Amino acid sequence: MTHPTDAVTLPATPVSTFYGYDRGTPVDRYYIARFLAQHAHLIRGHAAEVKDDGYLRAFGTGITTTTVIDIDPANESATLHADLTVPGCLPDGTFDAIVLTHTLQLLASPETALDNCYRALASGGALLLTVPTVGRLSLSAPGSDYWRLTPPGLVRLLNTWEGEVTVTGAGNLTACLAMLLGYAAEELTPRTLDRDDPGYPLLACAVATTPC
Repeated sequence: MTHPTDAVTLPATPVSTFYGYDRGTPVDRYYIARFLAQHAHLIRGHAAEVKDDGYLRAFGTGITTTTVIDIDPANESATLHADLTVPGCLPDGTFDAIVLTHTLQLLASPETALDNCYRALASGGALLLTVPTVGRLSLSAPGSDYWRLTPPGLVRLLNTWEGEVTVTGAGNLTACLAMLLGYAAEELTPRTLDRDDPGYPLLACAVATTPC
């Protein structure tokens, strides 16, 4: 039996309260970038991203047109102001690729957002999606940080998608702890980062394509 005097001392506060940005690259961003790099060939043609086009510029291959989607009318980078929880907010059959990273957890109706994405994709288009499985509440919108999704939870959320869907988990226990404590990816070794443990995913990733 463990006595109080033998209890393990765990940190009560993180080393960074800003996801590790002040120390380097947030750990979840390492896995998002790895996922998008693995599927860069799908980021092509008329491509869309939420809030800014950073990932499109970093990983896009053969992009001809870029659309930045945001609900915030003050975002001057946005070329399409839309609320993804409103049905029909996106133009039908328009995009060859939609990059939707760590956004669904902030939406009251993620099912509606996914339906909008499906309808907005052209034939043979691809949605590249990531969601947090583990993570602190949003700093900018803690009151609307609603969800955390496991890989099986993401599979269930995508169960009405009419096309091919592949869902994977990324990360491991060390990565989860590092993310919660605010350490940066640069403070972990590549060997540690690149080990995916299905029992301890930091995030879930999905590639969902529409029929040709």
